[in-house]
Amino acid sequence: MKAVIYANGSSTIGLGHIMRTLTIAKELKKKGILVEYITDRSDKNAVKLVKDGGFNIIHVANILDYLLSFKSLIYDLAIIDDYNIEEHDINKFYNIAGKIVYIDDLVKFKEYNMDLLINTSIEALNIEYKGKTKKLLGPKYALLRDEFKQIKYKLPKPNVERIMITLGGGDENNFTKYILDMLLDNYVDIEYDVVLGNSYKYKDFMIKNYRHENINFHINTNNMAGIMLNCDLAISAGGNTLYELCACGTPTIAAIIADNQIKFVQGVSKITEMDYINLFEKNLQVDVDNFINILRRNIKDYSHRIRISKQMFNLVDGEGSRRIVDEIMKLF
Repeated sequence: MKAVIYANGSSTIGLGHIMRTLTIAKELKKKGILVEYITDRSDKNAVKLVKDGGFNIIHVANILDYLLSFKSLIYDLAIIDDYNIEEHDINKFYNIAGKIVYIDDLVKFKEYNMDLLINTSIEALNIEYKGKTKKLLGPKYALLRDEFKQIKYKLPKPNVERIMITLGGGDENNFTKYILDMLLDNYVDIEYDVVLGNSYKYKDFMIKNYRHENINFHINTNNMAGIMLNCDLAISAGGNTLYELCACGTPTIAAIIADNQIKFVQGVSKITEMDYINLFEKNLQVDVDNFINILRRNIKDYSHRIRISKQMFNLVDGEGSRRIVDEIMKLF
């Protein structure tokens, strides 16, 4: 059996699509399925992620032209994870694959008629999708790496001694710096673990200018679960990393840094009582007081952190990728 994944990633569009499809690719590989990628808008960081994951990647000038160039199937399965694919283009993937799986975030199609639809966002549970597709919806199917499976819950420590900052693979606007500055201005005695992603272009600047004994930079780390479990509080962008933090039960303040994160963060907050700040719609420097108040509450109110931690841990169990691949195998 042979599968292809169409996804793109770069410092501009982020690496989330690559990261989450890699979790499916690795689960498929465990089943003995040959998996490769097709890309037409990825940069070298995304390509490196795919290759480091152990998968071949095919570069094409335009995905739709590529699909139309085939007259017979060359894959059993195609997985699509890209915002630019339109509803009328989905069927073109049947030119190369017998079955189609589509990963959705934006709910922009009128109907969904592929073989399998995945939307892991918590708000997906309230969406009435139209069409004949089989639907896998909500945090039960959260796409997390193996390191987030079978984590045993532990209570947060009474005192916040270590804070993790993780604001996505690119953090184009360098919110990492703004948040770190505010933390250092108010809590200089806390230890900080700052995760810098593959596409983060301010690495050299941050490492050169933040040589504090209490700041630890983690660059392209492969030990995210370990860092999360070692921290007492996290400040995280509102992407899939929130689900990773949920699997670890690490109390978190979410930071919205893109418009497509708003509903997701609000949905997770509603269930877990997690606090959040919206950096996409507001200027962080103008909204400093609000952020400091939220931070102070999470540091001082131990019962609040315990409550958030337990509700986060109960939301995600790390088995989403396995469940998705089990459903994929049922298609054949």
